Amino acid sequence: MTKPKIDERIVLREEDDEAFLFNPDTAAIKTLNETGVFIWKLCDGRHSKDDIVKKVTESYDVKSKDIAQKDAEEFLKVLEDSRFLSYG
Repeated sequence: MTKPKIDERIVLREEDDEAFLFNPDTAAIKTLNETGVFIWKLCDGRHSKDDIVKKVTESYDVKSKDIAQKDAEEFLKVLEDSRFLSYG
């Protein structure tokens, strides 16, 4: 199973209740909320998408695992499409 991995060139800056990702290659910026930062930090190449969804559902009050999985997969897809992470 493929596992999301952060591009090491990406800069994460956390401020109060939000954070920002900056890709120096593309100058793209992505704003993250608390859950986004939580997911981002799990994109270490060791956690699969399923691992990430499990950790999200264990750590946050989610209505259903299916919704959490869909939301996490959409978020990871946006990050991949924006070249903030890749899969290994």
